[in-house]
Amino acid sequence: MTFPGIDYYAAMVITSEIGDVTRFPDAKNLVSWTSLAPSLRQSGSRMKRGHITKQGSRTLRWVLIQATHNACRNDERLRSLFERVARRRAENKATVAVAREMLVIAYHMLKRKESYRGVDDGSTVRSLRG
Repeated sequence: MTFPGIDYYAAMVITSEIGDVTRFPDAKNLVSWTSLAPSLRQSGSRMKRGHITKQGSRTLRWVLIQATHNACRNDERLRSLFERVARRRAENKATVAVAREMLVIAYHMLKRKESYRGVDDGSTVRSLRG
């Protein structure tokens, strides 16, 4: 709940879709399971990266994409990532890149059982226990 852009519903969906976070050895496997990583086609020494595969959890991907829009308004770190990628690529690809970054941050937050350590401007929701 301390993550900008994540409200009660989104936090509930993220934790329920991921389940036990220890089943993923690292954040890269979680990103791959959610299908927010680009597809990869290889033949010999040729390598081509494609679109996201869309074979993972549709609900988790949808929640992260929706939360990205709000998070980019409230968090300077995510906004700068969005603007950097949007300058080079398109806005939709920048949205997916920010959603992937949010998922990596959420993985580490759940794994370490700690709150978000971004810039605090008072716009995040505090935990009921703290």
